[in-house]
Amino acid sequence: MRILSTKLVILLLFFPASVGFVIKFIGTDDLAYRFISLGFFLFCLEQCSMASVDLKSYYLAKDNFNKQFLSSYYFVLMVTIALELFGFYGSFFSLSIGAIVVLLSQVWFNFFARIKIKVENKVTVEKWGVKNRLGELGGDFLGLTLVGLWSLNIYPLIMASLMLTMTVVFGLVKYGLSSFILPRKISPIR
Repeated sequence: MRILSTKLVILLLFFPASVGFVIKFIGTDDLAYRFISLGFFLFCLEQCSMASVDLKSYYLAKDNFNKQFLSSYYFVLMVTIALELFGFYGSFFSLSIGAIVVLLSQVWFNFFARIKIKVENKVTVEKWGVKNRLGELGGDFLGLTLVGLWSLNIYPLIMASLMLTMTVVFGLVKYGLSSFILPRKISPIR
């Protein structure tokens, strides 16, 4: 019941923000702005899904492991979700600042979430530090660079195109291609 109510709350928190990106996409003729809006619409959906998955994993692990060990992970996760929501809703006022906040939330998570919770046949918790998250951090910093350059109006169409492409490739790798190559599992990529 707790997991179901958590999923519903997360959906209700992220859904209006995702609709806002659709409105931004429709409401402009600027192609670069449309690409960024579409990319962050997709990313908002992904982060909604990941917030639900991460909270579900936490609640399952909390029942089986030392709560003190998991408390710092929970704190990092809740701050990440709060920053994501702040950034997504902040995008209503300034797409560039909101996008930067969202991407900084990813840097925050990947620097400070020191564990990875796997939920397969049984729940396992592994130490998973910064060294294990270098790929994710590289993607975070690449996204920050692209959005920063787009915000500064430096080749905005190219930066927005690259950002959208990066988001789509991320989604394909995580959800599309992996389902053809590997059996269906929850991917550890955040």
